[in-house]
Amino acid sequence: MSADGRLPTRRRPDQGSSLHEPDDYAELLCTWSRGPEWRAKYATIIVDLEDRRPVDVLLGREAGLLAEWLSGHREVEFVCRDRARGYAEAARVGAPQARQVADRWHLWHNLSEAVEKTVASHYGCVKAAFADLPDEQPEPAMPPVVAPDGHLDVRGRQRRMIAIVTDRYAAVQELVSQGRSLKGISRDLELDYYAVRRYARAESLEELLVKATTRASLLDPWKPYLHQRITDGCGNAMELFREIQAQGYRGSSSTVGLYARLLRGRFAS
Repeated sequence: MSADGRLPTRRRPDQGSSLHEPDDYAELLCTWSRGPEWRAKYATIIVDLEDRRPVDVLLGREAGLLAEWLSGHREVEFVCRDRARGYAEAARVGAPQARQVADRWHLWHNLSEAVEKTVASHYGCVKAAFADLPDEQPEPAMPPVVAPDGHLDVRGRQRRMIAIVTDRYAAVQELVSQGRSLKGISRDLELDYYAVRRYARAESLEELLVKATTRASLLDPWKPYLHQRITDGCGNAMELFREIQAQGYRGSSSTVGLYARLLRGRFAS
């Protein structure tokens, strides 16, 4: 798509072109009826990877549409695509002479997804195994009162995202156990189909929560320092904010204030 929002000019590939990559994109259209409503209109863009330029745009992403285009371009020797089944079928039917390959980005992306899913599914047992290891290093003289816990926010309450994921996982698993289809569950719960599929295929709730609970916040590197300063008697949140800001903190002062209040509450109790 060009800088002014128009589709690229449709061009035929040169006779020497042999490596093509189909990919889809969404052209966002905005209509103003009862308010701004965004809808996606999908298209398929075909790129010549040797010349690094788009050669055609097909209005749609159906397998038949791409197969028809490929059948008219017998010079195509390689089809570089993602994992979409529609593109695989289109290449098989429309360009049987071409070899289907995956580009470097998709190979690394697929590998990282597989590794991440594997590690996430074993997160509980890995965590338990490390918990059983003997502590060979001495504990720090002043550990944080509030240990890093991805389940809690700076107020010490359960993060909203944790509650949402937990509720959705329970709802999807319940409907799956009743024999409901994923599309039906998507309609009933008003959730994206692929989100429902992710909840349904998860081996445990921990697998879904691992990303959220292990994600570091902007404040995490300065929590030990804040603990030490409050232990020393500094209870002024704005002063603490200015101190860690000078050290490189880029978060908000309100986050520092909430965390300082949480620490003071722990000390008081």
